[in-house]
Amino acid sequence: MAETNEMEEDHILLFDGVCNLCNAYVRFFIKRDPRKQLRFAPLQSETGQSILMEHGLPTDHLSSIVFVESGL
Repeated sequence: MAETNEMEEDHILLFDGVCNLCNAYVRFFIKRDPRKQLRFAPLQSETGQSILMEHGLPTDHLSSIVFVESGL
């Protein structure tokens, strides 16, 4: 089996870091991800902003959840 870059297998969930409902979703997904395939970042964080820009998404609409497949 060929080795793959760990980041290529990541799935990233960007979420509104100040939203209680979004934080509840993150806890929900963490409990149901025993293989730890999901990564999480607040939309407001430097990482979240960078991922949004990289994918051509608005960086000022922070009241949502964004799922990014296959890493950065």
